[in-house]
Amino acid sequence: MILEGMGLVESFYFVIVTMATVGYGDISPQTSAGRALAVVIIVMGVGTFLSVVANAAELFLSKREEESRMQKLNMVIGLFFSELGTALLTVCSDADPQREQICDILPSDKEWTADDFERVRQQLRGLDYQLDTSKVDLSEFLRLLHGQRRFVVSLLENPAVMEHEAFTDVLWAVFHLVDELEARDDVTDLLNFDRAHILGDTQRVYERLVWQWLRYMEHMQQRYPYLFARAVRRNPFTKSKSTVLEQAEKQHE
Repeated sequence: MILEGMGLVESFYFVIVTMATVGYGDISPQTSAGRALAVVIIVMGVGTFLSVVANAAELFLSKREEESRMQKLNMVIGLFFSELGTALLTVCSDADPQREQICDILPSDKEWTADDFERVRQQLRGLDYQLDTSKVDLSEFLRLLHGQRRFVVSLLENPAVMEHEAFTDVLWAVFHLVDELEARDDVTDLLNFDRAHILGDTQRVYERLVWQWLRYMEHMQQRYPYLFARAVRRNPFTKSKSTVLEQAEKQHE
């Protein structure tokens, strides 16, 4: 604008055309100082402009790839909760002294909002997820988890799963619990330290399941309202243990 006496629009147009290597030629510098500035714009500006364009394109493609990965991951997570996770979470919550408190924290209707999920997350952080050892029936856990090792391993082998640390931790915790239970001849007759060890594994599964279930519920609420409404009806903190287990067994059959 100063060197060539151009207006704002013409100057901006000239710089962008030059940096984009279009070079229409309808506007060109008429003075030596203007030509010198054009050389600087070409040498320094073209690389910068192309770099910005390339980065923007890469960012867009990365976002698309991330969305695709998350879509595949959520399908795997949905399969896990449909086949095993919801029933396992229900059995765990039956032995949780704070079950009613968790139930009160969760919204009671189907119209959960983003504010509801944030509120629930804040309140769940204050819980310790300690199960009542007198209510934990290890034989029932074994009945539910027996033969599920191959299913859990198949999920762990999915490439999308390994990129999501939180869900991977859930699967590893469940896999470890399956191994511990199936390694015992009789889970109803264990030494105190052995039972305490398995109970610790169970509590670790429970805590990770609660958070992963909440995250998956939020995903369904945003993307799949019908499936979300169905999941609300199968809320593992409000339904009886027997009802959820019957549904899980029917789906497995």
